[in-house]
Parts: sequence; C-alpha cells; structure tokens
Amino acid sequence: MLGTDGGIFAFGDCPFYGSLPALGIQTRVLDMEITPTGQGYWILGEDGGIFSFGDAQFQGSLPALGIVPWKPLKKIKSTATGRGYYLIGEDGGIYAFGDAVYQGSLPAISVWKTAVDMEITPSGNGYYILTSDGAIYPFGYAPDRGDILDYNIVTTLLDMDVNVK
Repeated sequence: MLGTDGGIFAFGDCPFYGSLPALGIQTRVLDMEITPTGQGYWILGEDGGIFSFGDAQFQGSLPALGIVPWKPLKKIKSTATGRGYYLIGEDGGIYAFGDAVYQGSLPAISVWKTAVDMEITPSGNGYYILTSDGAIYPFGYAPDRGDILDYNIVTTLLDMDVNVK
C-alpha cells in the first residue's frame, strides 16, 4: 500500500524495498507501479518525479526534463519489459520514458475530457485511455472494442483493465 507521503506498507510475503520518508524525502505522491518481476516499484510524485526502488530502473522524470504538466498527473504504468513507463495526466496527456513508446494523447486529438486511467495492450504496441464518462480511446495498435457510451450508460468510471488478444 502507498501513503500520500510516499510511505510504503508491505504485508505478508510482499517485500519492502524502501519508501520516501525512509529517505527523508517529503513530497506528495500519486501512484505506484510494481515492476513486472515483482522485485521493485516506482513511485510517482505529484510533480512528475519518479522514485525507483528494488529492481525498478529510473528512466527519467518530468522535473528532470524541465516539464511542468498542464494538468495534474494521475498514474504511472510499466511497460512489459520493466525498462520503461508511461505517466498519464488528468487531461489525458501521455509522457513516455525508457522503452515506452508515445502513441498519442487526448490533447493531441483535441479531446478535452478527464482521464482516469490508462492500460497498455499486451503486445505493448498501443494503449487505451479511459475518461471519467466511460469513453475509451485507443492509441497505436490498440483495437477499438467500444465503450459504455456505445450503450448509453451514464456513470463515472475510475479504473479499467485490458485483456486483448
């Protein structure tokens, strides 16, 4: 589990690799992502800073590039190799690091909705962005499978998972 201060709480056989408070770093964090091996994790800071623990490799961050996101960031997602990651902003902006490949973003296609999640296709050649109204936008080689808007369902969504073959 991740605290808003970057504290990590590991239970059972889940290993602890470090935390921001243990390093004396005081910042607000937004998300964490476990590496594909399960032997490390990245923590996403509010400013787009990335903190790597265990076998998670640092591949870059927004502050290191001098980038201030237009809207607040939401999530970090690892590539299948663990040698890259994506950051997604509330506006659907996508930032790709390492072997993550930028395939587009909501602002790039003039969609002005609140993004709540993204998922990478199993092939790694595309991704989906989910907006709070239930729209799913495919990018790269992500097949368009529709979304709840196709069925006139009105709700607010928070999360999604992808299992595309």
